[in-house]
Amino acid sequence: MFFRQLWFVGVTAIALGMTACQTTTVKEKRLVLAPGLFQSEDISRNSATRKYTKDEWVMAQKNGRTAGVVFRNGSARSGVFSRGKTLSIFSLRQWNRFKTADLKFGTESSIRTPLGQIPFLRFHFKEQECLYFRYLFGNSGDQQGRFPLVVSGYFCEQANKVISDSLASEFLHQVGVTGHYDPTPAKTVEATSVALQETNSTVAPAPTSIREITEIRPITVSWEGYSDHVAGTVNIKAKGGKGAVSMALPDGEGTCTGQYSYASNNTGKGSWAVACTNGLAASGSLKALGKAKGAVGEGIDTQGRKVKFTVGAKQS
Repeated sequence: MFFRQLWFVGVTAIALGMTACQTTTVKEKRLVLAPGLFQSEDISRNSATRKYTKDEWVMAQKNGRTAGVVFRNGSARSGVFSRGKTLSIFSLRQWNRFKTADLKFGTESSIRTPLGQIPFLRFHFKEQECLYFRYLFGNSGDQQGRFPLVVSGYFCEQANKVISDSLASEFLHQVGVTGHYDPTPAKTVEATSVALQETNSTVAPAPTSIREITEIRPITVSWEGYSDHVAGTVNIKAKGGKGAVSMALPDGEGTCTGQYSYASNNTGKGSWAVACTNGLAASGSLKALGKAKGAVGEGIDTQGRKVKFTVGAKQS
């Protein structure tokens, strides 16, 4: 029997409002993957001239993490690339490792970097959680509304680990194109957020003096593929709207640990992620129910199955 209780966790949700950086005098646009999650010795670079575009791409690998990013410059033909309402997986399938792979897709999100508002889609590949992104930009003057420039690629975390919002942001902030955004060597992105136990319908501002709290909350979980609803408790250690969470699984199935965090945009929304010693992992979004009333959340696991939970008020 699968675990009868699960814990709630969240991982960092980030609201970054940075202004796009533009340079008007650049001889040649070039793809940049700044040092951060990968160092220069972890990255290989190549380029090719196609019929309609000039392509440049990088591949990176370090400690089980892998990534690939391609920059396609079609400016010589004005607009070349079209933007759909949702991300198409066509460019993802152009990477050899995903061409015929069985992929399970999650929800689409986006993160703002100085390059622009970059949409990305989480997906699962074998034992890895990955993200796929594709961003179109540039001024083409194309009558069909097409764009001359596109950056796309993927990032896969180590096996059986989740990609938090902060990790996704850290990676995407390291991707740039000269003349539009030249990223510098990145430091880990820190989330600023508000506290779970102090949120109301509009989310109160974070207090000027933030204290660390340790508490126990009730939790109920539904997990697609399992008939039983999980009911139990979760141990939370929190400070300033983000915290670590842990709980033991019943029947000797192991433990789960992870984190949660709320965004700093006063919406009461945040993210969560969980990794368990039995090999399962899941991640998703959460929403505060009100002041000291707990939260609800949903997401997917590493097999693409839906997970929903409710965390109750603090127990006395």
